Amino acid sequence: MVYKAVSTWSTPTDIVEFEKYYNDVHVPFAARVPGALRLVLTRTSDGFETTPSAFYRVAEMHFESRANFEKATTTQEWADMRQDAGWVHERFGVSLESGLGLQVDAVLDPSGPLPSIESRGKPE
Repeated sequence: MVYKAVSTWSTPTDIVEFEKYYNDVHVPFAARVPGALRLVLTRTSDGFETTPSAFYRVAEMHFESRANFEKATTTQEWADMRQDAGWVHERFGVSLESGLGLQVDAVLDPSGPLPSIESRGKPE
């Protein structure tokens, strides 16, 4: 299973300058973290239905295991990335929310049976 570090960034005060810095400086720091298998970056543009997106950017760093993630957090490359993230906060007025956990892949079955309404239980 893949262990992920998922972070969301709020909308920066200067989007053009943030994007330039993020892609030219911060992402290369993140890309150097030892043990990372994959780095997925998303710039959100839409929310669900008519609401705006709850965050501006999402970054997902994938590791083979929690142990590999924990080992990565002890490296100079991780420290450099975290230090740069702090600078990004100060310069662009963004906040960063993060979470960690195992990825679970759902089985997609568009023609599969639907659960019954009764299986939901009663609201409390």
